[in-house]
Amino acid sequence: MRVPVLDASGSMPRLGRVELALAKTGISAFDLSPDGQRFAISRFSDQSASREIHVVLNWHEELRRLVPTE
Repeated sequence: MRVPVLDASGSMPRLGRVELALAKTGISAFDLSPDGQRFAISRFSDQSASREIHVVLNWHEELRRLVPTE
């Protein structure tokens, strides 16, 4: 999302309406450059995008079974 600055000449900037900045799917990560002028996006193709979410319950029990500490 982004908000355009309509007038920054006064003590309080006048802002426009909130609008969609990027209408892309498949974004796995993003980051802003140090100078604040650009951002980088890590994407994967829509065809490879997973349509499932796997929730693992009691994963610590499985970890104990696979990596015993005693």
